[in-house]
Amino acid sequence: MRFQKSNSNFIERFWGGYVSIERGGGYQVKRLTLKPGKRISLQKHLHRSEHWVVVSGVAKIVLGGESIVLGKNESTYVGVGVVHRLENLGKIPLEIIEVQLGEYLGEDDIERLGSTSGHDSGEPDFGRVKERGNVKSQINVDEQRFDEVDLGSEEFCIGPECGKNL
Repeated sequence: MRFQKSNSNFIERFWGGYVSIERGGGYQVKRLTLKPGKRISLQKHLHRSEHWVVVSGVAKIVLGGESIVLGKNESTYVGVGVVHRLENLGKIPLEIIEVQLGEYLGEDDIERLGSTSGHDSGEPDFGRVKERGNVKSQINVDEQRFDEVDLGSEEFCIGPECGKNL
């Protein structure tokens, strides 16, 4: 049996979009797709927690005052009320499976932070980086250093030059 993505219920956003895969009592499962170099707004939820699993791509995740970089088959937990942001560091779409848990899962349970318009511009505020190969690397993002990032076999770049030949 072969499964294919269905985009019939895909909700587009400037950063990419999402589709709700399943919803039940107190939970919802979504597939998020972020375009290369884009990010969601800095935000928090008052009524739900989220579990994020990276299906493809390279993600920078802000959780409270910490930043982490995750690749394929890695995951993190976003607790209720924790300030967070998801960003695509790659030159391919970032695919995340998000599992929401809570008594209220409405799209209006979002308090956006750090932007007067309610949304970030989606433009990354960091320099250009390119890595390739199955190596441990060190990269600097937003003046923070990430050591021992296993990049696997995927290639990625950061910034407005993504997708162009380097």
